[in-house]
Amino acid sequence: MKLYFLGREAPCVMLTAHWLLEKGGDLSQTLVVVASARARQELMVALLRLAEEREWILEMPAIVTMGQFPERLYRQTKPLADTLTQKLAWSRAVQESDPKWRESVISQIPEKENWRGNLALGEMFVKLHTELAAEALSFTDVVEKLQEMEHETEFAERQALLIERQRWEYFAEVQQKYHQILDGLGIWDQQSARLFALEHPQPEKEGLAGDFQREEKIVLMGLADLNQVQKRMLDKVSAQVTSLVFAPESETEGFDAYGSLKSEYWVSELNSPLREEEITAVENPADQAAAVMDFLDSLQGAYPAERIAVGIPDAAVEHSLVQACEKCGVPWKNHLGKPLGSTSLYLFLRTLLAFMVRDDFESLAALVRHPYAEQALLRKGIVSPQFMESLDTFQQKRLPYQLGRGLSRKLAAQNASEVRDIETIREIYRFLREILQGWDAQTVSMTQWKSLLEKILFTFPGEPSPFERWLLGRILAESQKLEAIPESLLGKLSPVVMLEIFLRELEKIRLVEEEELFGEENAEEGIEWVGWLDMIWTPHPVSVIVSCNEGVIPQAANGHLFLPNRLRNWLGVMDNDRRLARDAYLLRAIHDTREKLQVVFSLHGETGEPLLPSRLLFRQGNPHLPAQAKAYFGEKTSRPRYEYAWEGIPRRLAESRREARDWAEKNLTGGGTLRGYVTELSPTKWKDYIACPFRFYLRHILKLEPIDDHAQEMSPLEFGNAVHTILEQWGQREKSRPTPTRSREILERELESLLEEYFTTRFPRSVLPAVNVQQEILRSRLKAFAAFQASWDGGQIWALEKSLEMTLELPGGGKMNVTGRIDRIDFHPGLGYTLMDYKSGDTLLSPDSVYKKKTGEWKDLQLPLYWEMMRRLPERENLPIRLGYLVLPKKTEDTAFLKADWETPQLEDALSQAADIAEKIQNGIFWPPKELPGNIRDDYQPYVEWLKDGQEIFKSNK
Repeated sequence: MKLYFLGREAPCVMLTAHWLLEKGGDLSQTLVVVASARARQELMVALLRLAEEREWILEMPAIVTMGQFPERLYRQTKPLADTLTQKLAWSRAVQESDPKWRESVISQIPEKENWRGNLALGEMFVKLHTELAAEALSFTDVVEKLQEMEHETEFAERQALLIERQRWEYFAEVQQKYHQILDGLGIWDQQSARLFALEHPQPEKEGLAGDFQREEKIVLMGLADLNQVQKRMLDKVSAQVTSLVFAPESETEGFDAYGSLKSEYWVSELNSPLREEEITAVENPADQAAAVMDFLDSLQGAYPAERIAVGIPDAAVEHSLVQACEKCGVPWKNHLGKPLGSTSLYLFLRTLLAFMVRDDFESLAALVRHPYAEQALLRKGIVSPQFMESLDTFQQKRLPYQLGRGLSRKLAAQNASEVRDIETIREIYRFLREILQGWDAQTVSMTQWKSLLEKILFTFPGEPSPFERWLLGRILAESQKLEAIPESLLGKLSPVVMLEIFLRELEKIRLVEEEELFGEENAEEGIEWVGWLDMIWTPHPVSVIVSCNEGVIPQAANGHLFLPNRLRNWLGVMDNDRRLARDAYLLRAIHDTREKLQVVFSLHGETGEPLLPSRLLFRQGNPHLPAQAKAYFGEKTSRPRYEYAWEGIPRRLAESRREARDWAEKNLTGGGTLRGYVTELSPTKWKDYIACPFRFYLRHILKLEPIDDHAQEMSPLEFGNAVHTILEQWGQREKSRPTPTRSREILERELESLLEEYFTTRFPRSVLPAVNVQQEILRSRLKAFAAFQASWDGGQIWALEKSLEMTLELPGGGKMNVTGRIDRIDFHPGLGYTLMDYKSGDTLLSPDSVYKKKTGEWKDLQLPLYWEMMRRLPERENLPIRLGYLVLPKKTEDTAFLKADWETPQLEDALSQAADIAEKIQNGIFWPPKELPGNIRDDYQPYVEWLKDGQEIFKSNK
C-alpha cells in the first residue's frame, strides 16, 4: 500500500481531483473509496470542473463509500438481513434465552407483545454487535478481555469487573442464539458476512473472480479513521491500494500504514489552529443561530451564499438556524438531509396512527388539522373552510374524551350554530372511520396491510407536489421491505402494530441523495448546512462551525451503559482519545483550507446547565489564555444582535415592531377611524378598560379571543355559565311559586335534578375526567346554595336574567347606550329591591374589593351601572335598591350574599367615572397599555410585550 501526503494548501477534494488527473482523463480502471456520500458528490463535481477547464474527455472512476467498499471485494453466499430483521432476531434471541439468566442481568425485559420495547432492545444489541464486529470482536472476545483485566486490577474493582463479565457472558449466549436464528433463516448480517469472507475467501469459480482478486487501482481519499475489519480487507488487496493523506509530510508520524490517524500523536500534539477572533461564545444554543447571522453580516456581501457552509455537529441547532435564516432572508440548503420523519406525509401517518390507537378528541383534532386531512374533508364537502373554529368551540364547551361512544348521546344545543358544530364533528368521525375500515382487525397478511396503507396514501394527499409524489413512491417501496422479513420473526400482527413498526423504521431515514433534495424548502443557491464529519469535504472558502462544545466536538463515551471509555480503550474500539484525535485532525484540515472560519459555542444548554467549550479551541502556551477564558466565563457576555437580514437589509423584525407601535400611537390615541366606533357597552366591559385600554381594544374592538382545543376541564367561564344556567332554571320554578321554598331538602333535590340534566345534555357520554370532578364540585356548591336559600330573608324572586338599559350622558355632550342583564332581582316590601350578581370563582370576591374608599378608585363599575339602570326602570316601585354579590366559593361554608356598602354619593361618583371612560372609548383612545397588577400574564400579554420590546430596541434611535 502506498501513501501520498497531499498537504493542505487547497480543499481536500480539489487536491484529490488534481492528483487523479495528473496522468490524463481516463480513470475508468480506478476505484476511489471515499468517506461519505457527500465526499462522493463533491469529488465528482471537482473532477468534472477540472476536466472542463482542461477541455478533456473524462472517463469517470468508480466512486464508492467505505461503507459500500467491502462488498465489492467478496461474493455474498447468503442474503443480508436488513436492520429491522436484525432487531427482531436479537429480540427473539433475548426472549428465548434462559429466563433466570436473563432476569439476573437485565432487570426489565419487555413482554413479547410489547413491540415498541422489544424493538428498542433489539436496536441496542444491533448497535453493540455492529460496533464490536467492525473491530473484528465478538461478545465472547469481550468476556475474555474482562477476564484478563480482572487479574490486573485491585480487589474492589475486580468485583465490579466480575459483574460486567457475567453480563457479557449472557450477551455472548444471546449473540450465539442470534446467529443460530439467522442461520436457520438462511441469512446473515453484514458484519458477520465480512468476517466470514476474511476467514474463508471464495476461490475463482466459473469465470468469476475470487474474493479479494482486484485488477483496478484503488485510491483511498483521506480515510483517516478505519476500523480493523476495513484494514484487514485492505491488506488483502494492498498491492492495488494508494491512500491519499490530507496533511504535509512533516506530519508523517501522525498516520499509520493505511493513512489512518495515530491517536497518541494527535492527542499529544493537541494545539488549536484557531485565532481568538475566529471564536464566538454565546449564552445558549438559540443564540448560536444569531451569531451565525452576525458573522454573515460581517462579510458585507463579499461572498455569495453558495460559497458559505455551516457545519452542524448537533442536529438540535437546526431548528434555530431555520428560524434565523427565514427571519433574516438568508437562502439555505440542508445537505444534512431532510429527516423522513419530518416530512408532512410521515407526520400525517404518525397522527393518523395516534387517532386509531386513542380514538379521543385530542387525536382527532390533531389529525383534521393536518393539511392532508383538512383538504380531504373539504373536497368531500363535509366541512366548510371555517370548520376549525367549530372544532375548537365544540371542544371547549363539550370537552369530549373517547369519541366512539362519546358521540352516541344526543346533545342539547343552544342555537343553530351549535347544532351545525355537533353534526360536523359526527360527519368527520364517520368519514374517517369509513376510510379506516379494516384497521381494527386482529391480524392481517402483509398483502392486506399494504392494501390498507395504499388506501390511506391515495385518499388523503389529494394533488401531491412532485416531491410528495416521489415521497409516496419511496414510502411504498420501504413498505415492500416488510415482505422480506420472515414471518417467524414478525408473526401475526394487527395492522395498527405493523404501522407503528413501519413508522419507527421510516423516521430514522434521512433523504440525503441528490434526487431526494428537491424539497420545496431548499433554495437552488444558498448557504449549505453540512454535518461535522463532512465539513472536510466541502470546498467552500467560508465556513462556520456551531456547537463547538465539549461532549459534542469531541463526543465522549464515558457514560455508555455497556461500553464505557475504559473498556473501549482496552478493546481497541472507538474511544475518547480516538474521537479527540479525529476531531483535532478535522479542525486543522478545515481551518487550513478556508479563507474565513468562525466557530461558535454555548456557555449554557437549553435548560440553563453550564457547558464547556471544546478543548480543541485552546492553544498550548497561549499567553492570552487566562484572558480568553475570563472572556468566555465572565459574568457578562455579549448577546448577538440577530436583527440583520441578508445583503444588508437591517433589523427586519425590529422594524415591524416599530411600525406596529407607530400605528398604535397614531390610531389608538383618539385619531383614525375608531372615533365613534363604539356606541353601546355592557356594564361588564368597563372593568376591562380600567385594567388596560389596549387589551380592551384587542378583545372588544378586534374581537380577539383565545380559542383552542387543549382545554382539559371546564374553563372558569364555562363553570360559571353552568352555575348561572342551573340557578336560572331553578329560579324560574321558584318565581312561579306563591311563597318561597323553605325546605333545604327540597331545594337540594331540585338543584340535584337540574345538575344531572345539565351535565347529561351538555356533555358527551365519554367526557374528559376532570369534568366529572367539576360536576362534584358544583354539586357541593349547590348544596351550600340550598342551605343559603332556605334561610334567605331578603324577599322573593322578582326577576331573573333581567334585561336593563339606559343612555349615559357623556361629559363632552355625547351619549353611550348601556345594556345588560342582572342575574337576579329579589323584592321585599320592607327592604325593597336586591340586585344579585352570581360569583362562582374559587376565591371569595366581595364588593369592597372593587372599590377603594380612600382614593375613590373603582376597578369594576358593573354594580353601580346596574343600580342606575334599575333606578330608571319604569315598573320599579320607589323603594330602596340593595346591591351585592351572591358568592358560591370553593369554601362552601362562605356561601352568602355580600352586600355592597356604598352610599348614593359614591355610586354617583362611579357613574361619573363611567361616563369619563365611555367618552374615551367613544373617542377611540386605547393607548398606552397598562401593566397588570402583580405581573399577571394573560392571553394578550404577547401583543403587549412585542410592542414594548420594539419600543426598547428603537428608544436610542428616536
